Amino acid sequence: LCDFLASGDTYIDANDINWVGTCVKDPIRREGFDKNVWIWEDPMLDNEFKYIISADVGRGDADTSAFHILNTKTGEVVAEFKGRIRPDYFAKLLLEYGRKYNNALICPERNTYGNHVIIELINNKYNNIYFENQKNVYLGDYVPPEVIASAGFDTQRDSRKMIITKLEETIR
Repeated sequence: LCDFLASGDTYIDANDINWVGTCVKDPIRREGFDKNVWIWEDPMLDNEFKYIISADVGRGDADTSAFHILNTKTGEVVAEFKGRIRPDYFAKLLLEYGRKYNNALICPERNTYGNHVIIELINNKYNNIYFENQKNVYLGDYVPPEVIASAGFDTQRDSRKMIITKLEETIR
């Protein structure tokens, strides 16, 4: 949220950003090696609860990585991470929280460093990775033949516009 506030000319209306700010609550705890994993809700172990982890992969120096864990039943963010972490360590963090949150569907960005994260997830036999290709969207443990090429999502100018548009629509 603060990243949107800092830009001055925002895509999301200021009133909507302020409304989102009123919904923010303190996490129940912070954990992880740098205490940058904020937890709002522990995983519900009932199979009825499913989670999605969206992951933005950075270099680990000045470029940060981030993930958000969403409860698909409530639509709420239940945990998040933002920090400077190398891609191989970020993959381990995603594995840890993906397994903890009922084998959550992990949807990593595949641009540049994201490919390394995807390879780590696959090498560690994590079987709930988001896959896409031009015609179909694959969810769950189906792995198409072109694994690396279709795993995760690609952030480019057009896909970024779609992501931001959907975010704005959802908030509004």
